[in-house]
Amino acid sequence: MRSTFNWKPFLLCLLLMAASFLITVPLMFVGYGGTVPYSVQLLFPFAVLEQALGFYIGSLILLNPVITALFAFLQYPFYGYLLGRASATKELRRRVWILMGVHLVGAIMAIVLSEIQFRHLQGLQVETKSYFFMDDLEFDKRARTRELAAEFIERGDPLGWFDALYKESGGDTEKIPWADMKPNRFFEKWAESTGLKGDGRTALVVGCGLGDDAKFLHDLGFKVT
Repeated sequence: MRSTFNWKPFLLCLLLMAASFLITVPLMFVGYGGTVPYSVQLLFPFAVLEQALGFYIGSLILLNPVITALFAFLQYPFYGYLLGRASATKELRRRVWILMGVHLVGAIMAIVLSEIQFRHLQGLQVETKSYFFMDDLEFDKRARTRELAAEFIERGDPLGWFDALYKESGGDTEKIPWADMKPNRFFEKWAESTGLKGDGRTALVVGCGLGDDAKFLHDLGFKVT
């Protein structure tokens, strides 16, 4: 039986995809337009939306660059497949207009969400600047920490200075640079924005320090040790 698939629109979509990559790849190194270049938002909106969704719900799977690349590579071939399945010229034109509308809505959403994400990240960057304006006590704590670390590195024990610092502090948390006595504010803000809940699941805090983050996770319903 003779195939009714029309290869012309499919091949045209592949050419459009190639041209889109030629435009966007160089601009990716510039970063013009918020978190990603406007060309990416306009030409590959669904890959941008997938990344934005991963950012807002905290999904490492959606934030995986391989998944994002799949969205980008499959977008135009999918357009071509839908157009190639059109049985008549009138149907082809109708599908073209529908796809253009869907693409335009996706591009607008990608631009808006990227701008919101960009402003959110800017807010985090402003907060990190406070770390560079330390008082004398904070500077001295970090200076002593660096001295201990250098000593133990010379001995061939690059991790031994942690225990030494805790012993030297004698229980005085003022002498430990990372002892904020509260959860990491960036982690806490992210947990609140995503509605993080433990529901009895197990959590591990790497480099937990005095356990402030672990206690925060315990309060959210995680099992921690």
